[in-house]
Amino acid sequence: MIQVENAALAETLFYDDLPGGFTIYILPKSGTLQKQALLAVDFGSIDQSFGGVNGYGQVQIPAGVAHFLEHRIFEREGRDISERFTALGAEVNAHTSFTSTAYFFSCIDSFGPCLDLLLDFVLESELLAEGLEREREIISREIQLYQDSLEWVSFFALMQSLYPGHPLGVDIAGTIESIRSIDEKILQACHSAFYHPANMSLFVCGDVEAERILYQVQNFVEKRKPLKRGPNRRNFGIDTGTIIGGHQEVGMPIHQSHLCMGFKDQRANLKGKDLLRRELASELALDILFGPSGSFYSRNYEKGLLDVESFGTEVYAEPYFSFCVIGGDAPQPEALEEALLARIRQAGNGDLIVRDFHRAKRKAYGYLIQQFDQVENCVTQMYSAVSRGAQPFDFLAAFEELSAADIGDCLKTWLDPSNYALSLVKPLEQS
Repeated sequence: MIQVENAALAETLFYDDLPGGFTIYILPKSGTLQKQALLAVDFGSIDQSFGGVNGYGQVQIPAGVAHFLEHRIFEREGRDISERFTALGAEVNAHTSFTSTAYFFSCIDSFGPCLDLLLDFVLESELLAEGLEREREIISREIQLYQDSLEWVSFFALMQSLYPGHPLGVDIAGTIESIRSIDEKILQACHSAFYHPANMSLFVCGDVEAERILYQVQNFVEKRKPLKRGPNRRNFGIDTGTIIGGHQEVGMPIHQSHLCMGFKDQRANLKGKDLLRRELASELALDILFGPSGSFYSRNYEKGLLDVESFGTEVYAEPYFSFCVIGGDAPQPEALEEALLARIRQAGNGDLIVRDFHRAKRKAYGYLIQQFDQVENCVTQMYSAVSRGAQPFDFLAAFEELSAADIGDCLKTWLDPSNYALSLVKPLEQS
């Protein structure tokens, strides 16, 4: 087991690669009550094909399979697995993203039994056949609920403009139509292909003993006999060039318009510390340009162009794609759009970035350090770094290397005012 110390955090990380490819990261935090473990599987909503695994040829799968499988995995032995965690005094949950599925629990006591249960129910290869139609109905209702969510509709309308014709523009849960074709055979094939130790990482944080956890996980993995697994190459075919989807408008029964502007990084396909530095640079750029402590925010709030409750920015950075989103409720959407673009053009000369760089960097660095104070946030940070091809403490190293030139480069190759997408959700009477 490899041990890594970080002086800035006064923390020690332990990690190891077990036989079969299973990777484990443990961050002990003495004196904390809460303990948490997260098991991540490299299988997300944009994985819509696979090949060369366990005897399967090239297989195309419907939208929503990763999310559907997440639901089905909780059904074991005729009961919801969460009931067994509750009996142990733990809370368990899961979520599916574009590129991965994560299963996690938190507890104060009974960590060992909870960890065994987490590994067992996720890795168990036999899925229950019964209850499939009931699950389909539940997910259908979930999709319908999201279709009534203003932010959700606006986000995926934007994604369809940023990545037209790509699974990134489809709801993570799929569509009502696509989940109709998901059956037991498809779910079983995807579990065999993706739910393999070589495609998983485990993250643990809390008042725990690293050696004991490693021994427990090693014993668990060795007792099982994972199915033979061949190469499963992920090929998402994501275009990082010019945005051709343009603008999309949607009508909903709302009182005020909601605007989202999106930019995709033309230097995508980075990974490791390079990707972390790129992500941090874009976050700082957006904070300097549009953050609540800046002149743009206060000036346009006073003008009535932006809503303080909903306006914000977000960066999504993955090894396969990177994009950022700016927006919120917009009483005057056309005026807000022009104000956002004017601000980006203004920043192009670099003076604004140089003037505010150190303040923004200190603020962001302090926030990152605070993330390692809480067990839950530590697990999230480790998971986030490793999913980007980096190590958990690499966020700090990337921050130390970050320069104003990195932010300037983001403005040139990411926040390009001539290459953006926009979604506008309007009240029905205006659409």
